[in-house]
Amino acid sequence: VKGGKNVLGEEKMVLIVLIVVALIIFLLFRRKKRLSLPDVTLVSGGVKTGKSTLAYTLAMRSLRSQRFKFALKNLFRKRCNKLELPLLYSNIPLKVPHVLLTEDILYMRQRVVPGSVCFIDEASLVCDSMDFKSSEKNEAVKLFFKLWGHISLGGKLFMATHTPKDVHYNIKRSLANYLFIVRAIKWIPFFYVCNVREMIYCEENVQNVYVDDINEDNTSYWVLCPKRYWRNFDCYCYSAFVDDKEVKNDVVVDSDLKTREVLKFEN
Repeated sequence: VKGGKNVLGEEKMVLIVLIVVALIIFLLFRRKKRLSLPDVTLVSGGVKTGKSTLAYTLAMRSLRSQRFKFALKNLFRKRCNKLELPLLYSNIPLKVPHVLLTEDILYMRQRVVPGSVCFIDEASLVCDSMDFKSSEKNEAVKLFFKLWGHISLGGKLFMATHTPKDVHYNIKRSLANYLFIVRAIKWIPFFYVCNVREMIYCEENVQNVYVDDINEDNTSYWVLCPKRYWRNFDCYCYSAFVDDKEVKNDVVVDSDLKTREVLKFEN
């Protein structure tokens, strides 16, 4: 005992905490999956399960990989024939160097830098499943997503949405599989941990069938997302649509619990 404190007891407690933390990290890395992703990847999951975080993390990893490959290629090229550094394209604001994704890029009136990476948040807002009345738009969506690997010369595209059913049919037809976030762990220091399952996507009645419960770990894997990436984008960026609107906060208590009208989206 030193200064009225049980030093030996405190040391044991610190040791136990360190062992528990080390065990958790070991188990997570044991189940950590190295994903082999196609040129176009869709991330899905429930509301606020970390779809944007995972898609952005995969995009940044891919960007580092792309730039490393291009740096190696430039070692063997003359100064006047160096390849341009791959860039990050995004449809939402980011606190890292990026290029804003525009309609001209979607319609291929402008091109992207070869080997670049594209990050699309809330992909259904770009083109949803019911937005198919324009044949020109349908063709543009088909060409952009099906030919992304061609027009980007080997680049990667990552998008986030709640479910593949949300997006345009030509986006769905560009997918062979997609990522589904089963659940996420937020309390671990420095990392946002996603439990991810690779799902097959096919319009020909092919279903993903699992013997165990959806929350079992035998067919899903952990993916670690650095929490520092949260500083680079706003997960509530679309709140700008209502930030300047009047707040409705008139609280009422009803004595009659019957309703005589149905609330609808009109006009």
